[in-house]
This record gives sequence, C-alpha cells and structure tokens, in this order.
Amino acid sequence: MFQDTRYFCSRRTTSQPLHHFALRYRSIRLTLSLDGQFESQQLTHWNLKSYFIMSFLQSRSRLVKLCVVSGAVTLVTFMVYYYTPVHKFKSYSSTIRLQNFTKGSQNVDEPQDLVTTMTATLIKMLQGSTDMKPHNVTADCKNIWNPCRPENCSKYISQSPEKRIRDLLSPKLTLNDQDRQLISYLSYLIPENDVIFATATSSNHYDETQSMVHSLHTVVYPRVQNMSFVLLDLGLTQEQRQKTEKSCRCQVISLPFDKVPSYFKELGFCTWKPVLIMACMMKARKSVVYQDASIYWKDTIVDFLDRGDKLGLQIWGGVGMHNIPVTTLKGTFDFFGEEPCAYLNYTSLQAGINVFKQTPFVVRTILEPWAKCALEPDCICPGCTRNHINCFKPKQEIHMCHRFDQSVLSIITTKLFSYERYRFHMPGSDAENGRYVNINRGQRNPTYFN
Repeated sequence: MFQDTRYFCSRRTTSQPLHHFALRYRSIRLTLSLDGQFESQQLTHWNLKSYFIMSFLQSRSRLVKLCVVSGAVTLVTFMVYYYTPVHKFKSYSSTIRLQNFTKGSQNVDEPQDLVTTMTATLIKMLQGSTDMKPHNVTADCKNIWNPCRPENCSKYISQSPEKRIRDLLSPKLTLNDQDRQLISYLSYLIPENDVIFATATSSNHYDETQSMVHSLHTVVYPRVQNMSFVLLDLGLTQEQRQKTEKSCRCQVISLPFDKVPSYFKELGFCTWKPVLIMACMMKARKSVVYQDASIYWKDTIVDFLDRGDKLGLQIWGGVGMHNIPVTTLKGTFDFFGEEPCAYLNYTSLQAGINVFKQTPFVVRTILEPWAKCALEPDCICPGCTRNHINCFKPKQEIHMCHRFDQSVLSIITTKLFSYERYRFHMPGSDAENGRYVNINRGQRNPTYFN
C-alpha cells in the first residue's frame, strides 16, 4: 500500500513503501507523492497522528522510533496546553481592529459587523417581555448608602446601545493571548457538559462546603440532567482535598497561583471568581451556574435554569441593596471611563449566585470584561488593601469600601443594560429566602465527606 515514506528524524533516510500520505503541522500539509516530491495543501491534524503511528510501526530503526515517540509527546503536550479550549475565544473576540492615534491617546474601534451584531442582540433582549418590575428611585442622596438620585452629575450612563456595546468591547476589556492561555489552562480539566455548576472553597470554609454539596446532591443532582459540578480548590489541606475528591461527585481543580497576579492570593478579594466562571464557560454547552457555599437550592431549580436560558442571564439584584459607588473605589470607575455619581441610583449586585448562558453576547459583553478586569490590578483592585473589604463603618460615604468582583459585575451589567437591568434580576432576590434559593451563611456539615 505504501511505497515511499521518508523519515526526517533519523540521521539517514529510510525508504518504505508509500502510496499516498498526508501530514499536517499547523496549517501546512506536506504530501509525499509517488516520486517523493512535496505538495503544500490544507489538511486535518488527525493525519499527523496517523503519520506518527505508521512511522513507529514500520520503522526498523530504534533511533527513528525514539524520535517519532518524542516528537508525538511534544506535539500533543503543545496542542493540549495551547489549543484545547482557546479556539472558542476566537469566535467571541475580534481579530481585526482599526487603530487610530490622536493626541497621544489610542482610539480602537471594533469591527462594525461585531458591534452591529451585539447591538442588535442587546436591543432584542431589552424589548422582550418580562415579569420583573423596575425599581424607581426617588430619594435624594442625603442617605448616601441607599440608591438615590444625584442632583448634579456631569456624566450619565449612555442611552445609546451601540455606544455601550462599543465601550465593553474595547481592547482594555478584552482578554489577551496570555490571559486566554491562563483560562485555557484552568479549563483543561473541566468536563464538558450542558450545564456546569461551579464554586470554590478553602480550608476555613470546608464545613460550609460540605453542607452546600449535600444540598446539591439532594436537590440538584436528581433534577438536572447533563450537568457537571466543578469545585475550585483555593487552599484545602491534603486530607480535605482527598475527602472532597472521593465524596463530592465533582471535578476538583486547583488555581495556579504561580500564573495569576499576586493579589489573587488575597482570597477575600474574589478575583478568582470571574476567571473560574470564564474557564467553565469554555466547557459549557448551555450555561454556567456559579454559587457560593451559602447557596441552597429549592426544588424549583429547573425553572431557574429555564429562566436563565430564556433571558441569557440571571443576577442577584434586590432592591434592598446599597448603591454601587458606596462600595466601589473610584479607580474602578475610572478604568471603565464612568462617573461614580451616574451609578448612585442603581443597587449593587450580589455575586454569590448567577447563571450565564453560553452565547457570544454574554461571553463578550459580560464575562470577558469581568475576567479581564480581574486580571488588571488598576481595575478590580485599584490601590486596595484588606481594609477596603470592611463596609461596616461609622461614617457612610462614597467609595468607603470595595466589593471587588461584585463591584465590577455591578458596573458592567448596569453599563450594559442601564435602567433596564431589572429585567435580568432573579425573582425573589429581595430576600435571602427567595423563589429559587435560600441563603444560609452559617450552615455547616463537618462529616458529610467522611
């Protein structure tokens, strides 16, 4: 069958029967014809696999065998690390941008077709029917903690859907190649499935995690089909990790602290959360559900997932929450090019429970800016310290503390949906005992994984 195969790893050329063989490395195929001449063609990477196998089986040279095996291992490692889920980013991120420089500043425009498509999607989402009611803010800002209407503000949120889309697709809010490699690295061990539930834990929240997992096993697993559960290990002991992997019926993955900014080690900043959600989204066919250890599902979980699938996302945004600028540092607003006073009449979101649908719109306009901000210290942590976590202070004022992931998600979704953000709030999120979940921050089960 084969009449003229040439082996390029060995020191000497060995001739073997070859009829026709195709080889691809990246985008070029080298086809060995009957007379040994090369032709450049397009191919699939599976031909490369066939080439290595046939070379190994037919070669009589130990040196050739060693060379072929070494090359195969190197190539597989390279492809796994760099290409496994990265290709999914390419469908969401633009590859061509027009760059204009004026007066020392860089104005970068997204391709108009991408902006147009995303804008059309946004308009359609805002025109859909909703069973949620808007929260009309009428109070003045004498009580700065609550949502209020500022009397004087130099800049308000743009009412142009196209302008809002263009801002969120800007290069500073777009993941670069290094960011994508990090997320690809994290997502590699995540099993692909329709729905992916995700959470994270460390050694000091181990008992709360056991209680939450028990609730998942009891309520969610019997009702939700084609799902995976991913648990991000942020610092479990070796014994805790072993017990978790044995009993959680989930995939436990580790955060590569050596590959992320140093402030990720401050676990209370929750900078890891947007990155985890983005990594899960690379393996979700339908949606990603993130939950903190305090979340306990009710038997309405399927209705909740259907709601997220219909609307694109579900976020926790009760009317009883404080406004956004009170718990967000000014540097974060500056990074987004926003004026804090424009956000005084919007409640801050809680980031402890969310559902995001696997769509280019959700990934590009919400999750990617959120993850990118988490990887930029001037965005998610502008000059912040541990002291900024504390929001219970005698004097209430703007920028009195910082909520990190929660602050950023609040800005992104408010900027995107403006005063119609309420459409995507979870029903019953005004109380901790809502339609779909019950929030219990003190519940523990220290023996469930034993």
